[in-house]
Amino acid sequence: EVEISDNTREQIATLRTTTKNVSVLTGQAVCQLASGISALAKLVAPHVTAGVKKVVSKSDNKYVTGAKSRISEQNVKDACQLGASALAGLGILYDGLEESAKNLGRALAEGANVTVSARYGEVAGSVTEDTLHSVGNVGLTYSQARKLGVKALAKRTAKSTAAEVVRHNALPSNKPNNQKQ
Repeated sequence: EVEISDNTREQIATLRTTTKNVSVLTGQAVCQLASGISALAKLVAPHVTAGVKKVVSKSDNKYVTGAKSRISEQNVKDACQLGASALAGLGILYDGLEESAKNLGRALAEGANVTVSARYGEVAGSVTEDTLHSVGNVGLTYSQARKLGVKALAKRTAKSTAAEVVRHNALPSNKPNNQKQ
């Protein structure tokens, strides 16, 4: 059995707690920022929609009227719905991968604890697990901090605005315009 001083064990346990708290705080900052971006997107979406409709309905520097205009608007709505579906699918995929990475890290730390405990004793196993959790927390904090960068904020704002444009233009149903819904 390996001897590890009480001071070292306490420092590693404190490190795990501290990195976990920093990770949680960084995650909360990202969530608050996302809420603000979402509110901004809701404000901007109607203006983006109006601009897109103008561009799509223009033909030979004249505004299209009648049936062609309705077809153009339908095309815009269809394109928005397609884009929203793609974004939603990518979001679900990314969230699943992120959650899988967290689960893998947790399982590795617990597995290392069992392995090290069997070879070097319970204390060494516990210190190993705390150390690996600390490393995972630092990685998570880094990942979340990257979401606070200028490029990431611009990307998130664009995605949120696109999603709001889609919601703003969402088709209520597949019924023709002349039927009641």
